[in-house]
Amino acid sequence: MNKILKEQPKPLSDRLSHPALTAAAAAAALIYPLFCFFAAEYIHFADKEKFFGYLSERGAVVIFCIIVLYLIYAAISLVCRRFWPAAVLLGFFVVGGGIADYFKYRMTGEYLYPWDVAQQVGKLPRLLDFVKIPLPPIYAVMGIFAVLAVIFLGITRLSVPLRWYIRLPAAALIVFFMIFSVSTPERVEKTLNRSSLYLEDMALQNSNYEQNGLCGAFAINLLSGGISRPDGYYPGLGGEILARYPEKPAEDDFARPDIILVLSESYWDARQLKGVEFFKTGADDADFGYSKDPMEHFDRIAADDGVISGSFYTTGFGGGTARPEFELLTGLTTDGLPSGSVPYQYIKSDFPCHVRDLKNEGYRCVGLHPYLPSFYRRKSVWPLLGFDECLFAGELEDISGIEPLYRGRQISDETFVEYIKHVLENREEEQPLFVFAVSMENHQPYENKFAEE
Repeated sequence: MNKILKEQPKPLSDRLSHPALTAAAAAAALIYPLFCFFAAEYIHFADKEKFFGYLSERGAVVIFCIIVLYLIYAAISLVCRRFWPAAVLLGFFVVGGGIADYFKYRMTGEYLYPWDVAQQVGKLPRLLDFVKIPLPPIYAVMGIFAVLAVIFLGITRLSVPLRWYIRLPAAALIVFFMIFSVSTPERVEKTLNRSSLYLEDMALQNSNYEQNGLCGAFAINLLSGGISRPDGYYPGLGGEILARYPEKPAEDDFARPDIILVLSESYWDARQLKGVEFFKTGADDADFGYSKDPMEHFDRIAADDGVISGSFYTTGFGGGTARPEFELLTGLTTDGLPSGSVPYQYIKSDFPCHVRDLKNEGYRCVGLHPYLPSFYRRKSVWPLLGFDECLFAGELEDISGIEPLYRGRQISDETFVEYIKHVLENREEEQPLFVFAVSMENHQPYENKFAEE
């Protein structure tokens, strides 16, 4: 009997191990960190002339950044044995970081900082709600290419051709070398200076990112994010300074009224802008195309008998609510902190501030903010400032009897005021209240939020 033999199809693993595919995967793995660097910097500069100018004029910085990326990529690949996990991490943080930097700069005028990644990466889905700026197609193509390269490395299963007892010590050696290079302030400075990077650059973040690119500036900020001890400072100095001023407790007949402190999102006196004119209701110049005076109602209330009004000076402007918030609650300036950092990231234990002063006077202190509790670490930090109760979006929206109204994606100021009234009217004890409330209605994005007129 003649037997007809049919050739069985080759397993997928055999087809993917074709020498041509293996060679292509090896080439992709080799150039992937280089692609990530160039893609991130091209997106960061958002201008061909600036991008190529950076490559030609800042060669030492470019080489430094590429070497660092390759060392990180190599260490992860050696530990995981496969190349695709290292590609996933590098693509996400480098190319993804470039895209995040693009959006952040165009929405806030600030670049991507290391503390942004540390604090906000877990809140990415909610943060995307604020993104209303289209991503240029070329940047989207770069992101897609990075993803496709990862998939290709994954399905070809390209691996490091070394035994574990060689791979792991090699990875440990790379990690040790990188940590040792920045293990002391002197080594940090020496490592950076060799590549024409300087710690002083972080003082002006705009020039830092314009001169050193995204990766170079990010490295400077990452290695200099600590706060230097001021000259002449020592533990107990603050107490010695305060001891010069005698304590003056509240008088026995102090009424202890409820105190409501509202930090209104994006609220400021635009009349201070030079060359800008407004009209008031009923004014003759209303027909000349001027905008209506945005502070008219405020002026009317401030003019009432018994009302005290004035200006509040802050070092923060145009982004970073937590900075003026910290200054307001503590009386301390944020000038000594790294540019773009969040003061709350440094608070790890009970912190002296005006909130605690009010607690000592018998007040119950309540913090209220209709947004994510983890944003700017408020849920963790507000209790350390002395707040007895902290109410955020989830707790506020669950209050019975108050139907939340939204302006855009944010809780309206109308509902915001109702929340404050609820706290005042539903106190558990007959004690004075200090209510600190941060609004959200005026926050971006502004599309479809306000009437055309």
